[in-house]
Amino acid sequence: MSCFDVKILDPDINTIQIETCIGDQPASIDILTYDNVSVVEVNSCVALLPSDINGLIPVKDILSGSGINVSSTSGVYTIDLSNPIIYSSGIVDLLENVQDIIGNSGLSAGNYININYNDNTGFTTVSATGLQPSGNYSLVGHTHTSDNITNFNSSVSGLLPVKSINAGSGIGIVSSSGDFTVSVTGTFGLTGEQVDDRVKDLLVPGAYINLNYNDNLDSLTISVTGLQPSGNYSVVGH
Repeated sequence: MSCFDVKILDPDINTIQIETCIGDQPASIDILTYDNVSVVEVNSCVALLPSDINGLIPVKDILSGSGINVSSTSGVYTIDLSNPIIYSSGIVDLLENVQDIIGNSGLSAGNYININYNDNTGFTTVSATGLQPSGNYSLVGHTHTSDNITNFNSSVSGLLPVKSINAGSGIGIVSSSGDFTVSVTGTFGLTGEQVDDRVKDLLVPGAYINLNYNDNLDSLTISVTGLQPSGNYSVVGH
């Protein structure tokens, strides 16, 4: 067979008509696919199918490869990816591109946040800066506020009052609005009466010495009594 023509006979039933130029009946007809293009082979002579005929020829089978999923419903094939694995080594500068996206535009600094991207190391440092508390905060068992923290010295004196100071002997304590005044009352050490009594006890009269202590008058009188001269004495001028 030297030549033939291929035509659509009935699109509804997916049939085609092959006419030879000399009217002979072909001995063999095959429909093949080469490089995704359908062709008709008649007695070993090949002709391309028209594009409208290509759609009439059903695909016998499509096999799924790695990462490809193939499903068929009523002769319609659906091909999609099935858990594909993409290795970073297969993408030029993937790591650098990802780092640049994150460091330059992927992260946005809000209030009191500082973002520093180091392109040489690939690290992005996120830190807080100038953070200030707002409003009032309290700890369990405390009533501290943000004003107390700002003016710490004056606030501590009011927040940490001395609960109680007990006065001992000779000590006076006065409290006013949380301020305590400590002072000495009386005299240090022994009282006057105690000193008088101590002196009285320390002095012991010897021969011809008389001690007279008047506790009411707080006085001590020392006098000589019964003194007798011994030996020879002369009075000046006599």
